[in-house]
Amino acid sequence: MGISDAQDVEVRVDEKNEYDPQPVDKLMNGTDEHGNDDADDKKCDNNNNNVNFISINIETNRNEQPKSKGFTIFGYRLSQIKWTNVIWLLFIHTLAVIGYIYLTLYPVKFWSVWWAILLALFGGFGVSVGAHRLWAHRSFKANWFLRFVLVFMETFSMNGGCYSYARDHRCHHKFVDTNGDPKNAKRGFFFAHIGWWMVKKHPDVLRMGAKLNHSDLNDEPLIVWQKRLYFPLFLLLSVVLATLVPYYGWDEDIWTAFFVAAVCRTVVVVHHLFTVNSIAHIWGLRPYNRHIGPTESKLTMYLSMGEGSHNYHHTFPMDYANCEKKWWEVFNPSTLFVDVCELLGFATDLKKPSPEVIKGIVGRKGEPSFYENKLLQERTMRHRIWKGMREWATGVAVAGWAIYPPMLFKIITNRPLIVF
Repeated sequence: MGISDAQDVEVRVDEKNEYDPQPVDKLMNGTDEHGNDDADDKKCDNNNNNVNFISINIETNRNEQPKSKGFTIFGYRLSQIKWTNVIWLLFIHTLAVIGYIYLTLYPVKFWSVWWAILLALFGGFGVSVGAHRLWAHRSFKANWFLRFVLVFMETFSMNGGCYSYARDHRCHHKFVDTNGDPKNAKRGFFFAHIGWWMVKKHPDVLRMGAKLNHSDLNDEPLIVWQKRLYFPLFLLLSVVLATLVPYYGWDEDIWTAFFVAAVCRTVVVVHHLFTVNSIAHIWGLRPYNRHIGPTESKLTMYLSMGEGSHNYHHTFPMDYANCEKKWWEVFNPSTLFVDVCELLGFATDLKKPSPEVIKGIVGRKGEPSFYENKLLQERTMRHRIWKGMREWATGVAVAGWAIYPPMLFKIITNRPLIVF
């Protein structure tokens, strides 16, 4: 669903060893004197952590897609468009618009709202914690129970499955904002946000993606099984189950249950998560590494459950928190989730770069003055706690934006706001 598998293609690249071999754990503990931020590429090969870093020189036509003299749609030939994805996205978004209007005009039961919020959290944690931080970056280890829970949660997201996400995300990091990046933000906001789902992958994505090692993903039976059955599982859990629980559980209207818990919830969560690829690659500051496209985006932080410190993440991709700060300092529910799992014994080996490594890389690649001023402003624990409380209040308020217009309309028109 959403993302087609990479094809087997011949890869011809120029390799040159620019760095001394360094184990991943040394980098995360702050002993890599180079402060290299490509540690996740070594981790992809779980058979040997001591492989060399490589630099891949891509010689390619910078035109993103071949030009055609025939009929095109927005510059793409008909054969370049993934029509099943386009039709599905048009269908689900049309349903979402209809559903949003329906939910604005008709009452929604109290427990249906909370059921939709719960499923939204399922999808968000499944992608952010599972597909992203666990399987794409291996930033922590999870026991069988947590892996099962994360796969179950991710299935509610309509995001294509943990395997496909992790595979494409590794390619995204290795070749960020180039033709080898499946979500290349240089092709425009729409393409980075959702357009990349609608067209076939650039040849460089297939060619360079085939160079990366995904054997660890193939060795995970659970996500391989999810990959094979993703769309039927999504329909069963995220549509059928999501609708029937309110209908039978507390006698919700069937159409209300369908629109609030299945359709609108799914579309809103997908767009929240996609802001990481679009907003956080275009607008924002780059204090950790000024030489790359990803940025620090508070809006994305609020919408994506803690994925908005994106300049930091692309500089330190193996950090399980995706952020320099602790979860109580910024709105980062996904990091809180992992920390709780660690306390319960479900998650272990949480990776985090040392302050020395962060400071060293910022000094060479980032904006030291911005970074130092920020630290001075937050030097007291009282200030950090107070700011964290404000961040969480703001994050919760922003993440719930979708419920405000229907509520306002019902208040103005004197309609029942919510029923029990």
